[in-house]
Amino acid sequence: MYSIKERLLAFYTQRLVSANQVARLNVGYKQAQVLGLLYTYEDTQKHQAVLRFVDQIKATGKKLYTLCYVATKDMVYDGAFPAFTQQGISLLGRFKDEQVVDFLNIPFDYLYHVDLWGNPILDYLLAKCKAKCRVGSFDTTRAGLFELMIKVNCQTGNHNLDELTAQMLHYTQLLQA
Repeated sequence: MYSIKERLLAFYTQRLVSANQVARLNVGYKQAQVLGLLYTYEDTQKHQAVLRFVDQIKATGKKLYTLCYVATKDMVYDGAFPAFTQQGISLLGRFKDEQVVDFLNIPFDYLYHVDLWGNPILDYLLAKCKAKCRVGSFDTTRAGLFELMIKVNCQTGNHNLDELTAQMLHYTQLLQA
């Protein structure tokens, strides 16, 4: 069950999606320079899958910024990437952490959301970001949040996350301006 904060953020997200004040457009992957990666830290196995994806992106020579959302207070995060928690956002949807604000202000050519399921806090972040093309897992209820959605079998396990990231990279590399 969602908390009051998560319900408010879901409401704010719907308003942002309907207003759509950011110009979204396709940038060919070859012309893309700045990429972003957003994900929820759940366990070390998922983190390892994200690290593999980061290595694949860096191998293409693109500049990459990564932001991690740590969903539970008692979870230990090793600090490989900038991270924030639910306490880093107010009920009014204002982020208290400067690294989150900085991340939101970067005009990404592509922003990858590397989670198999949605989350009200990250959905709000996706709606507020200045990314030209947002890429995420297929979910009809979140269609307004992404310009490119990848469908994978959403069962638990890193095999599916590896499949999602491989397809994300494959399909974005096929895009041409």
